[in-house]
Amino acid sequence: MALTPEDVVTKQFQHVRFKEGFDPDEVDDFLDEIVVEWRKVIAENEELKAKLAAYEATRGARGRGVRSCR
Repeated sequence: MALTPEDVVTKQFQHVRFKEGFDPDEVDDFLDEIVVEWRKVIAENEELKAKLAAYEATRGARGRGVRSCR
């Protein structure tokens, strides 16, 4: 299963007592930044896939049209 931004948002960690660790608020803030950027990349990727599919469909249609004119 691929990791999604929602997986990052909903991930829960156990708090450990008596051990040093990271500030949970700082970690949460950083993960929020990651999720925002990750969602932008996913949206851009989907947009580029759609553009590529449209280009390939147009290119294929042109190729079929040229062949039929011969």
